Amino acid sequence: MRASLSLALIAVMSLSFGACSSTSRVASDIYYSLPFTGSKTEAAKPEPPKEGEQVVKAGAIVFRMQVTPLKVKLSETRHLDVKIRLENTSKKFTQLSFPTTQRIELLVRSDDGKIITQWSEDRAFDPQPGYVSINPGEFVEYATTLSTRDLQVGRTYTVLGFFPNYDAFRAEQVITPEP
Repeated sequence: MRASLSLALIAVMSLSFGACSSTSRVASDIYYSLPFTGSKTEAAKPEPPKEGEQVVKAGAIVFRMQVTPLKVKLSETRHLDVKIRLENTSKKFTQLSFPTTQRIELLVRSDDGKIITQWSEDRAFDPQPGYVSINPGEFVEYATTLSTRDLQVGRTYTVLGFFPNYDAFRAEQVITPEP
């Protein structure tokens, strides 16, 4: 009796899992972490900041923004590479909700506060609410570029990266282009 019950349970489980299909459409500039292989009962320790990286900790979530290159030579640099990353260092699953399909925003402001570049300006976003889910010890990372065509030599600019609707997740990096 016990053996037949176990076999029946295994058959039902294999049918259930066999019928599941997972399709995910990930844009080319979004990266997810590999599954966490350590103990889920221990909180992950955040990595130390890399060169040019701004780190903001909001509770158990670590927000990172890295802008490269830091020394911008306008004669050689056509764009800035920007990575924005959220890490869940807690022991619990974290989920962020968004009113549209837009997840990040990047701005380049001049020293007088004028917006020079807005990343989302030439992109279309669907008005569908969505979620970003991050398991304990995992992260989600967005990588994109910002043009340097409107920057001027010798002026100071601030690159601001953030998640819309989440004021705690924002960072700034100051750059001064050289000839």
